Amino acid sequence: MASTTSPTRDRAVLATASVAALSAVLVGCSGTPQGARALPSSSSAVQAGSSRDGSALVVRRLDLLKPNVDSGTPGPAARAAFRARFEHLRHNAKAVTLWIANTAFGTLLGVDRSRTKVVDEIDVASEGCLDPVGVRVDHSQNIWVACQSEPSKTIADGSSEQEYSSSGKLLERYEWSAPCPSSASSCGALGANDGGPDNGGHVFASLAAAAILVSGAQQNLDSGFFWWPANKPKSTPTFISLGAYCQPICQPLFMDTDASGNIWFTYRGVTGSQQGFGLGEVTDPTTDPQIVTIFAPGKYELGFGVFTSDAQTKLNVVDAGKRDIYQYELPVTSASAPLKTLGPTASGFDSWGQPITGGFNKAETRLALGDQFGWLNVGATASNIWTGALNVDFLPYVLGASYTPSDR
Repeated sequence: MASTTSPTRDRAVLATASVAALSAVLVGCSGTPQGARALPSSSSAVQAGSSRDGSALVVRRLDLLKPNVDSGTPGPAARAAFRARFEHLRHNAKAVTLWIANTAFGTLLGVDRSRTKVVDEIDVASEGCLDPVGVRVDHSQNIWVACQSEPSKTIADGSSEQEYSSSGKLLERYEWSAPCPSSASSCGALGANDGGPDNGGHVFASLAAAAILVSGAQQNLDSGFFWWPANKPKSTPTFISLGAYCQPICQPLFMDTDASGNIWFTYRGVTGSQQGFGLGEVTDPTTDPQIVTIFAPGKYELGFGVFTSDAQTKLNVVDAGKRDIYQYELPVTSASAPLKTLGPTASGFDSWGQPITGGFNKAETRLALGDQFGWLNVGATASNIWTGALNVDFLPYVLGASYTPSDR
């Protein structure tokens, strides 16, 4: 189904995938998420620091590399300089504790136990994965990455979920295209903030937003999820629609599956005059998908990352606006209250900081989250003490993170 809007509304749906486009697509025409602040200047970064309440970290100058942080679109020279920093590295999976997505530069960075030293790197952009966001490490320590856009798509109407070995070899590419009718004069999509396999081996990818132009008017298509049968990356994926645009779900943001294979996802939506972020579920997605709105728009200030824990009996939701992580007992209902709240995560001066998504280590004693403001948030789950870690290689922003081994 498609809904018609004015050509200017949600124009970021057709924009090039970047953190700026991600921010814009979350809130319609706005260039940054509600409650967000401008990114730090290209000469600023956050030193590693910690506090029980996530108080301000120390900001210092970094002159080693100056990508165009403010626009979120590094130019060719900055990209070349960034890649040159890793030419000396050899794949060393045993040295990697965390994989994080440097979204602007199209790369996965492997950091050691210090959480600040890069010891490995996977150039996913060279495999067609532009703007990697969500990162997951499975029980085999293979790395799954969600790609917001892919240059091989001739009309920018799709992207992929990709699987890599721990040594950085591309194993599979699960490609999707938005359901665009042939009558459209142009078609664009922004998707794949998150995805990956469920326990049965089905693979999922999200379509955050898609739009077409017909006779000069923009029509927003249904958002939703694609899924592939186990071990069939070349098969045509099945699309699960989340319904007509903004009735009430406008865009799914991040997702995970539980032990039963149900999808849990955060979304931006509209109910009446209330626009905001909520939580939804897709029950039986591979057999008889049913869409359930668990929490209506407005439940979260900025509802982003979603991931299970405790043998998939708990659901964790990141509220980037409050820098908190809420943990619920599964299944979550409209009457559910958090069992536990972690955070607030680390912040910079003037309360900078927006944790996006991530996951736990194997013992679930640590939680790591990428941050839109350019550092890695790491929290101790027992003490709720949070640390912000950054070196120049994390700039301008790292959105996704996953321990290896993880709790999968």
